[in-house]
Order: sequence, then structure tokens, then C-alpha cells
Amino acid sequence: MTINCLQKSFLLFVSFSAMPVWANGSTSEDLKGNCSIEIVQGASVDWRGLRGRGYEIFDPTPMYEAFELQVRHKGAACRYHVVLTPQGGDAALTGGSANKLAFDVIRGPGGSSVLSSTYSGTETSIISGEAPAGNWDTALQLFLAIPPRQMVRAGRYQGGAIARLFVEDKSGLSSPVSETTAFFSAYVPGQIRTQLNGQAPSGAVNLDFGDLRQLPSRSLELKFMTNAAVAISLSSANSGNLIHQSGQVVVPYSVRAGNVEVAMTGRTILPVSTSSSAEETVVPVVLTVGSVSGTLMAGLYQDTLTVTIATQ
Repeated sequence: MTINCLQKSFLLFVSFSAMPVWANGSTSEDLKGNCSIEIVQGASVDWRGLRGRGYEIFDPTPMYEAFELQVRHKGAACRYHVVLTPQGGDAALTGGSANKLAFDVIRGPGGSSVLSSTYSGTETSIISGEAPAGNWDTALQLFLAIPPRQMVRAGRYQGGAIARLFVEDKSGLSSPVSETTAFFSAYVPGQIRTQLNGQAPSGAVNLDFGDLRQLPSRSLELKFMTNAAVAISLSSANSGNLIHQSGQVVVPYSVRAGNVEVAMTGRTILPVSTSSSAEETVVPVVLTVGSVSGTLMAGLYQDTLTVTIATQ
């Protein structure tokens, strides 16, 4: 029996880098007056993953995507800090299904989170800095992280984080002065992971009926996990017949997959119902030798049954 399986198979992090850039030609007027500071540019991250295919649900590898927030300052020196909160209040990207793809924003690969559930942030989540007098720009480098092994449905997931800039006065009190949004997007491709009788398919799986005169039955268990709609088809090379090695004698057999009687003279497509998330589905397959008349010729009888699983 030949089992063919077609398989068509996102972490975001944020890190902080303060690299002050002094503008040329600053004058004494730049060093006077109020502190004027703002986030002048947000960010947009399209999650590509390790192989450029998006977020692959079976890949255990932690991955990160870097992005930057631009801060611009002029005037008097001042202290500031940045707070990031999930857009919509939930640290998850959402798609067309009910599934959510959790994410985080961190300071660097393996670093601490800067994502806060509160408007003003916490002591460990805020990104603090000090802007010197004059014209000054800096880039806050962060990383988007999406934890691996999230079993979500295939599709496009979107979300983001709101970055708020606070200025601190001499007494230590802070006031929000600017905000922007970092937009995140991740594509989750359809993927399948299969097993036949507890083993991953690798070419041919042999099934021995034993003595055909006893009209034996043999059972297989096809297991698969997928995050997409799938089609399973079965076809027999000899139209449902075990053919003697001489080619002169045939023994018919039938196949039942799940609750479907397989038409052995063509290609049968099985109706498969999958859940809203990636869960394991089991399809029992029973092969039964049909009646034979007379005496069977001794020897080996064979057929090849091809099972194909593909995402739609």
C-alpha cells in the first residue's frame, strides 16, 4: 500500500537602542525654551518566519522580527519614557476565525517584555530616556515575538501596539505628549502532519492479508492534524483487485474509510470535517477481501492503494 501525503505547510519582539543623532548647526536658540518631543513614525511588520512562508504552526523555533520607533526632539533637555500597550487591549493578532495569535514586544531576542496592559506602563515595561538640549533624533529598536506552536487556523492575522510618549517634569510627574501605532501582520499557511498506524508516512506501507482463502480484513488508522480545510482521496492501481504475480488471477477487495465505502474503480474524495483550530483527526480505514471461487493459485497477490491528503 502506498500512502502519499501532500503537506503544505509566526514571534514578534521589540528591543531598545538609543543612538542619539545631533543635528548640524544647532544654535543657542535650540537650547532654550520648552522641550518639544514626539514619536514621528510608527512601524509596520509583516511576519515572514524562518523560511519566508509566514507563521508555521509546527515549527518549534523561536523567531523575532525587528522594528523601530522614531523619536524626535528639539528645545530644552528633558526626560521621557515610552509605554507600549496592545491595540484593542489584547496582546493577540486576530483573523477571520475565532482564533487569536498571541504576540509580545521585547527589548531584544530573549529579552524582557515592554508590552504593558496599563495605560501608563509599569516599572519593568517602560522604556526610559533623556533627550539633551537642541535638535536630536533617536531610534527605539524593538522586536516582535510570536511564541511557537500556537495551533491556529490558516489565514491572515493582524493587530498592533500603541506607543505613547510621556515627558517627565522636574517633580517626576509625567504627561503623555505623543503616540503612534506599530502595525503587525502575520500569514499562517495551511499545514498537515500525518501518521499511519502510529508512523509518519515515508513512501510505501506494506499490509499483509495473510491467507486470502479466509477472506481476511485488515485495519489502518490514518491520523492527521491540520489548520486548514483538507481533501482526502483514495485510488486503487488495480481497481480494487489483488492481482497474482503471474497476472492471471485476481482477488477483489473493498475499502471503507470512516463511514464512506470507497469506489475502487475510480478516485474517491472523502468528506472531512475539521475543527476551528488545529486538532487531531482520526480516520479508520478497513480493507476486506471479497469472496473467491474455486482454488486460488499459490503465490503473491498485490495492489497499490494511494491515499492523498492535501490542504484546500
